[in-house]
Amino acid sequence: MDTLTHALTAIGLAQLAHLSPQVAQDPVTQKAIFWATMAGSQAPDLDIFFRFKGETAYLKHHRGFSHSLISQLLIPGVTTLVLKIIFPSVSPLLVFMWTLAAVFLHVFFDLLTSYGTQALLPFSPRKLAWDVLMIIELPILLLLGSGFLLVWRGYPPGSVFLGVFALVLLYILARLYTRRKLYALLLEHFTPGIDALSLVPTLNFAKWDFVVEKKEKYYTGSTSLPSIIQVEGIYYKNNVPPHFLDAALQAPPIRVFWDFTRHPVITCQPCGEGHEIKFTELRYRFRDYHPFSATVTLDQNLQITGAGLGKKYPRRAAGQPALSAIRHPTSE
Repeated sequence: MDTLTHALTAIGLAQLAHLSPQVAQDPVTQKAIFWATMAGSQAPDLDIFFRFKGETAYLKHHRGFSHSLISQLLIPGVTTLVLKIIFPSVSPLLVFMWTLAAVFLHVFFDLLTSYGTQALLPFSPRKLAWDVLMIIELPILLLLGSGFLLVWRGYPPGSVFLGVFALVLLYILARLYTRRKLYALLLEHFTPGIDALSLVPTLNFAKWDFVVEKKEKYYTGSTSLPSIIQVEGIYYKNNVPPHFLDAALQAPPIRVFWDFTRHPVITCQPCGEGHEIKFTELRYRFRDYHPFSATVTLDQNLQITGAGLGKKYPRRAAGQPALSAIRHPTSE
């Protein structure tokens, strides 16, 4: 999730803590819990500093160790030690538990998105992505904001945010229910021969983007309840000779992107005295663009002459295919 949602969730947890008389009756404890939840909600995203090492390092390490099981215990431990020095009268156990709650909610929200989070490190390096929420969920932000407004108007903070978090949970469950129904709808529609299927939420609660992977092709489009499926494009997975692909994967940015991507379209075209190979992830789109992509250029001897992340490629341009792998849109 985005930084603002994590921060507002932390403040909401600090308000929820007022349900405990130990917190409600002691302003010092309230301050300690506030800083505990803020630390717990923001510390996992300290991996943002990998951006200073470049986009490749950030893509490789973001939501990695800082979101792992080790960090989920380490962050509350370190936070408790620091706050014990600043607020010696406050219960360390209380600080630890509320920090742990903030870290848990941070990781839980991130797991609900489609980016991928290594939450089970060191037991599993797999990046888990449950594809239920967008990175920014306006309904959740509005619920949290409404809670702060009610507290400002004088309503009891603990009770208010108990209700707010209950509504957030109901919203997540509604998203999950919608996803399961649409997933089953797509399975039925595209069977047989499905190798993989991804559903990605959009700003429209009822509308989801999908990628269906079959033996040689991807089918992309949007779907919504009760039974609407709109196929917008069909892409060949790969039109790159194996030796070109092997050479391209030697480039660190391409290797990292390859590990990150779930549904890559790989295309090749002449470029100067060599070739340019593009890797485009179909899972994400912004308006008419697939924003997650990587490019590598090879010379005539298949030596890497350049590689990087971040180019945007349109899904369509002036009615023409935007990727050389796309065929004419169709409806099944």
